[in-house]
Amino acid sequence: MDIVRNDIKKKKRRNRIIAGSSAAIVLSFAIWWLMGLDVSTPTVEEERVWLGDVEQGEMMREARGIGTLVPEDLRWIASETSGRVERILVRPGAWVEPETPIMELSNPTLEQQALDARLSYEAAEADFLTYDVQLQSNILQLKANLAQLEAQQKEAALDAEIDTELNKEGLVSDLQMRRSLLRHEQLTTRLDIERQRLEFSQKNLDTQLSARKASVNQAKARFDLLQDQYDGLTVVAGVAGVLQKQTVEEGMQVGIGQNLSQVADPKNLKAVVRIAEINAKDLIIGLTAVVDTRNGKVRGTISRVDPNVENGTVAVDIRFIDPLPDGARPDLTVEGVVEFERLANVVKVKRPASSRPESQMTIFKLVPDSDVALRVPITYGKASVSQIEVIEGLNPGDRVILSDMSDWEDYDKIRIQ
Repeated sequence: MDIVRNDIKKKKRRNRIIAGSSAAIVLSFAIWWLMGLDVSTPTVEEERVWLGDVEQGEMMREARGIGTLVPEDLRWIASETSGRVERILVRPGAWVEPETPIMELSNPTLEQQALDARLSYEAAEADFLTYDVQLQSNILQLKANLAQLEAQQKEAALDAEIDTELNKEGLVSDLQMRRSLLRHEQLTTRLDIERQRLEFSQKNLDTQLSARKASVNQAKARFDLLQDQYDGLTVVAGVAGVLQKQTVEEGMQVGIGQNLSQVADPKNLKAVVRIAEINAKDLIIGLTAVVDTRNGKVRGTISRVDPNVENGTVAVDIRFIDPLPDGARPDLTVEGVVEFERLANVVKVKRPASSRPESQMTIFKLVPDSDVALRVPITYGKASVSQIEVIEGLNPGDRVILSDMSDWEDYDKIRIQ
């Protein structure tokens, strides 16, 4: 007869329950572990990102721009007359003095006009001199007539005096005496008239010559004008310096006022740098700037700020304080950095890609002791060329991703491997 052992059945049932519970626990733990992996988090290779540390300390606000060296003393030489370029005597790069001939022009019509004007001026001047001689001769003739009348008047006065005395003694008739007195009176009157004529002629000598003098001056003004234009056919530098440019070639026809050449003093240069318009509000005259000539850095100050914006930039003139290095010359490309202000004890970081000053943006911050980076909101403050102030969202010691993360803009968490 078989004996039923209930304790064995209970033991088997207990073992099955324990095994099932263990399997359920393991399965639950596996599911929990797999859910914790977050397979949707993208992975980025560490070589593809640029990392930076958040720091606290002094920050220099700067703005950077590209520009060129430009002469302070720059002069365009314009044509004083129209003509044809016959010869170019000096080419760009040569040193010139104020009287150095640069090119020769030709204008046959102007040459003939200048010759005619010279002949007209000489004729007017000769006519003036002839008229002046004629007037002086008339005055001399008046003086001679006056001298003759004075002699006759004195003789008549003497005759009248003698006849009067003889008439008293009865030696001369009354008629003779009256004739002597009448002649003396007539000569005295004529003498007064001639003296007035001489005085009038002398006073009006300049007035009589002024009309002829005006004709001479008019002819001379026309001659001077045409002569200057004729002399302008030989184009001279006008200032000392280096010939920079020439806009014409031999055989070309040029007009009055057309720019022909450019002369500049290469020893007196300034930098014209274009700064982004976002910094235009901070650009003021007197700010310190550093210009990199690729052969050395030179300090200077802003001397002019262009009031206009062109292609998103503002042009500023930088006048140098320190001497320029050897090799500096006009049109040399340079890089300028304008210093705005020093910010003391601020939280700062190297400028991330696409960062904008005084704005709210997001950035990936690395979780300490982890390969995970979380997207966090931050508030930027003032910015410089390579650094930007962090007002809120980051603390000194944080490590962030500075490179462009636009490919992961739909993710709030990434892994760095």
